[in-house]
Amino acid sequence: MDTLCRLYFLTDTVLGFGALRELSPAMRAAGISRPFLVADRGIAAAGLTDRIVEAMDTPPVATFLDTPANPTKAACEAAARAYVENEADGVVAVGGGSPIDLAKAVLVLATHDGAFESYDAVAGGTALIDGTRLPPLIAVPTTAGTGSEVGQSAVISVPGERKYILRHPGLKPRTAISDPDLTLSLPRAMTVGSGMDAMTHCIEGFLSPRPNPPAEAVALDGLRRIWNHLERAAADGDDREARWHLLMGSAEGGMAMTNGLGAVHAMSHAAGGLHDLNLHHGTLNAVFLPSVLRFNIGANSVDLTPLAEATGCPDAEAFIAAIEARNQRLGIPAGIAEMGVTRDRVPSLARAAKADFTDATNARPTSEGDYLRLFEAQFA
Repeated sequence: MDTLCRLYFLTDTVLGFGALRELSPAMRAAGISRPFLVADRGIAAAGLTDRIVEAMDTPPVATFLDTPANPTKAACEAAARAYVENEADGVVAVGGGSPIDLAKAVLVLATHDGAFESYDAVAGGTALIDGTRLPPLIAVPTTAGTGSEVGQSAVISVPGERKYILRHPGLKPRTAISDPDLTLSLPRAMTVGSGMDAMTHCIEGFLSPRPNPPAEAVALDGLRRIWNHLERAAADGDDREARWHLLMGSAEGGMAMTNGLGAVHAMSHAAGGLHDLNLHHGTLNAVFLPSVLRFNIGANSVDLTPLAEATGCPDAEAFIAAIEARNQRLGIPAGIAEMGVTRDRVPSLARAAKADFTDATNARPTSEGDYLRLFEAQFA
């Protein structure tokens, strides 16, 4: 075969109960002696930042907790200023995708000149990032969803504009410390939303038109784990076995999505840009997933059979119906109208989705008109 494949599985990951004890060795290996800690106030209130500091040989020179649910340009710039002012030499990010994505932005903004927008991957900003200047990052996920702990991208919101993407191989964390014990206190709603986010990463990573057999295999394994354990964790947050499998599935989803995502994420990024509503990304993915899958199978080249088999479903339509049934059991809204989105916003959402970088790797070519119809169907 003469097909060119690109494989991006480079983050060292320590996953399992007790993994947190590997934090200090990982910091030493990365050369971090003046750590800058990034988290959010919810994580601090849950006592998780205290646990992280206790696991460090060297306490942080500064801690940034003002991470919004959807990290913003302003928050990233404030954190980068604190990083520089405190003469930090590396970042430890604790939490879900928001703190980890914000930490990735800090790596760029603290070491590069120029406007934040100039580093947007959609506009070719990746070429402006000098990987040799990026300080080391260690990620400690406390949710099982975004997969940002093994990814090279960060999604950052700019109020009044679309979401911006920072993307560079140097933004991958040097090490991911994935301890399921840190997820046991995760609220049910966050367990559900983040789990559906990870599941969508597996599905869209598998369906990407880019050839990448390892990503496809990882995606199917991650899908099985999440499918079999998400409802268990939602019912019992202290189910250690379920939490372990969800964290592994999240990491696998993060690896799979290096192969590209698709229209589900394009629509979620668009709706997530409605800053007045502050909608949860993973929940949006769950809401859009069934309708996008039905749209995708309208193309003869799109085959959901392996995904259906991985979840014990007899065929593609049964697989989509099973996702809808699961959404209902988990309390996922039936559509974005229930989340406060009004119909008058549909045209701008369709434009934003078509402009999103994930549109390019949807399983089926998608036009702005297709997005318009997909968003309109949310109000049927």
